[in-house]
Amino acid sequence: MKKIRVMIGLLCAVVLLVSFGLVDYILNLKSADDFLPETEPAETIPQNTTLKEPPTLTVGCGLKEANALRGTTSWTYQNADGTVTGIEADGMHPLQAKKHMPSIPLKNRTIESRLDAHLFWSISPDDVAVRCWHETDWGEPGAESEEIPVNILMVDSNIETAPIFCIPLKNGNYIYEIIAEWNRETYHGRTHYSFYTVQPSSVK
Repeated sequence: MKKIRVMIGLLCAVVLLVSFGLVDYILNLKSADDFLPETEPAETIPQNTTLKEPPTLTVGCGLKEANALRGTTSWTYQNADGTVTGIEADGMHPLQAKKHMPSIPLKNRTIESRLDAHLFWSISPDDVAVRCWHETDWGEPGAESEEIPVNILMVDSNIETAPIFCIPLKNGNYIYEIIAEWNRETYHGRTHYSFYTVQPSSVK
């Protein structure tokens, strides 16, 4: 009888340990959602629309969202009468545009954890490149930049569904520049966008 009670006690202990482990696993799965944008991207427009200027870039990170600063732009589009209009605009270098640039606050995280930013346009570009600088490079346009990989997520196979561009954010305060290109039948061009991140002072 005593042996049976001991075995029952051990069995209960195992069940509790498994239960706590399962709860912790489930909680960890929930916390992963914090790395996905909670807000919906801007409503897309028909992909055959002729854009007369570059679309706004919205950057989403967790619950935070901001419209990136639009900088240097080269844009050409075809008018209804067959003529062509060209736009050339020089913008400030990102490292000299802090006063005009939106910031995105980052939440506390461990060094190992990853946090992504999602890039949304009403009409997605055909090519996207991203680079960044550390905050110590503010005011130094000649500073060397670091390339950031760009991942493309397709929501579904619908041709009208805009892909989601995703980039990993670095730990700390960094300035990001996004260079986007469109090459369509009735318009084409390249535009530079920028934003910077602000890391909380108390990082685990």
